[in-house]
This record gives sequence, structure tokens and C-alpha cells, in this order.
Amino acid sequence: VGIHIQQIKDLDLIQVRSVQVLQNIYSHLGRNERLGLTGRPSFDMGPFSTSKLYTICGRTLVFTPSFMDQHTFYLASDIDYIIDRFRTYIAFLNRNWNNITGRPVVVFVLRSDLIDVDSIPKNVVQTLKKIKAGYTNGVRVHMGKLEDFINTSCVASLDFVFREDDNEDVEEKLMELLQSNSDFNQMSTFLSYQNVDYR
Repeated sequence: VGIHIQQIKDLDLIQVRSVQVLQNIYSHLGRNERLGLTGRPSFDMGPFSTSKLYTICGRTLVFTPSFMDQHTFYLASDIDYIIDRFRTYIAFLNRNWNNITGRPVVVFVLRSDLIDVDSIPKNVVQTLKKIKAGYTNGVRVHMGKLEDFINTSCVASLDFVFREDDNEDVEEKLMELLQSNSDFNQMSTFLSYQNVDYR
């Protein structure tokens, strides 16, 4: 295809995590044992949530879209489904990303269990070519290394999970928060990234 992609193991500045990790972190929002508050229910995270970069304890994270999480929805193991949802996802961001500082960044994951590198499905090749060319489904996009988008993307903080009166070890709590059954660090995963040019 002639398209450069990154592998997760090659990333230094940004960590890629499953959307389940983001759900876990947000479940701590509003939690207070002394007041009997259990925190935010663990609902699915929408496109706005998974199209931002996040900082937590000096680290920068990005999360995969929900439709790519094969642990919560079996169709996420179907490459045709993923390609179709990806196009819908980009179109949704193009229509609705308004009055938000920074551009959306989308992590497109090509897991080794989805494709055979010796025989990549035609629709995947076509989609990647369109992204590289700068347009997909009539939406302007920009493909590049994830680090290239740090200065142009929407960035949000997740440091709310660490309260001043929290007696837990910060590093230990952070490691616990970043764990997930579907974490990609244990997988052979290929990535490409793009900013959606919504203007």
C-alpha cells in the first residue's frame, strides 16, 4: 500500500489504551467513600471522549474508539464492520465537533487478529489510501504519527482521580487504573492516526 504506520511498541511520548481503561478512570469521577458516592456509572464512552488526548500524572494517553473493543462487542472482530463504523465515526465528528478547542484525533487500530499482512482486505487498503490522500467520505483528514498531533489536538486532564486527601500511592493507583483486559500492550497491533479537519 505504501502507507507508513506505527506500532504501539514504538511509541514513546503517548500511550495507547483501550476504551475500557477510560471507562475505568471516569468511574472515579465524583466517587467519595465518606459521602457514600459511588462515582460515575461505567457507560460506553462516545466519539467525543475517544477523540481527545488525555494527560494524567504527566503522561499523555489516547484511547481507542468503542467500536474497536472486541471484548464488549463481538462484531469488533469483523474488519468490514470496523471499516464501516470508522467511516460513520469520522462523519459524526465532522458534523458535530463544534466549539471544542483543538481538533479531534482518531486512533485507527489494525490488530494482527483482524488482518493477514500478506493478504490485506481490499476495503482496508482503499480506506487507508483515502486517508493518506486526505479525504474519506468527503471529510478532510490528515494521517501522520501520533506525536505530530499533540499540539493540534484537544487535550483533557484526568488528574481528577487523585484527590489531595488520597492516601494511596499515586504511582500504584495510576498503574491500577491503566490496566485493562483488552489492553493493547499484549497484542501485535498496527496503528495509523489522523486528525479530522472539521473546518
